[in-house]
Amino acid sequence: MCQSKKYYNILVRQGASEFARFFVFNKIFSKYIKTQQVFDGKSNLIYHRCGDIMAYKIAYLHSNQKGICPVDEFTTLAKSKGVDFIVQKFDIRSISNEILSQLRTFDAVIISGSPEIHESLIESLAANLNLYAKCCFKSTNSGNLTAQNLVIVTDTFSSENGGFASTKEFGREAYDTLKFSELEIERTARIAYELAEKMSNRITLSDTHVNLKTANLWRKIVSDINEDYPSCMLDFENIFDTTRKLAEDPSQYSVILADHNNFHALSGVADLKNPLGDGTSTIAYLGETTVGIYGTERANVYAPLFDCIAISKMLEHSFDLPVLYKAWTDSIQNLLQM
Repeated sequence: MCQSKKYYNILVRQGASEFARFFVFNKIFSKYIKTQQVFDGKSNLIYHRCGDIMAYKIAYLHSNQKGICPVDEFTTLAKSKGVDFIVQKFDIRSISNEILSQLRTFDAVIISGSPEIHESLIESLAANLNLYAKCCFKSTNSGNLTAQNLVIVTDTFSSENGGFASTKEFGREAYDTLKFSELEIERTARIAYELAEKMSNRITLSDTHVNLKTANLWRKIVSDINEDYPSCMLDFENIFDTTRKLAEDPSQYSVILADHNNFHALSGVADLKNPLGDGTSTIAYLGETTVGIYGTERANVYAPLFDCIAISKMLEHSFDLPVLYKAWTDSIQNLLQM
């Protein structure tokens, strides 16, 4: 099904949620606006078309590493393909509120794969940009690191509370409270479905136990959304079955959707056969627009390859530029085979 027809069907479907319509309008609008001339309040050009050259604005956040900068190589290649990427570089260690406001005007954000850049810092940036779905990409084929044929998707804004207490009658007590809303589940699930459509049209919801109220809500909402993505096959699995199968053969999966409590367990098992190295993953934070944050999680050392793969994910999910995407991924593969 073409994208325009699919989004139209979501808009007119009886019973579609308000967020579904909001999601669709943003997807359509954010792609359309890139073909126009748009200025911010200070008359700074954000997007422009100049002849046959389309310009996009991306931010590159780094930790002051020196030497090869793959972003520079990428912009040169893009220019040769008729696409101009305006890159603005920032030191991630000194991100001010003013810079955070600036980042909201960019098409995408690339975060350098460096051990100095921690997950909590990236998640804070994602929250400021209202990017609520975390996507962790894994390559299960050591011969093609750019394939990234497995992705685990989770939410980033769910609330979890817990605490300790002590009573004379019962002694020490502890409790955990996990809370999800329909909005939180739906918006994360829609990102997973959008990814599944680009991959193999298979999505697996992996949860802890079907008897949990939160797990039941996840299953109900994800099932309802499946009506908007009829080409996608939805499976439900207990997380213990998913982790066992991931350890045996991760290629059985394409897109795995899980809440944040189960995410790290799944990601850790998938890393057992990850050719990038133990714990190192390409990540993206996505929302209802085409803007996204792309980078590397838990890199032990800085490697230009991490930035190269993050750029390929940016091209795949924030920009509709298939020719440039193929040229960039081919150049990475050729470099690795030298």
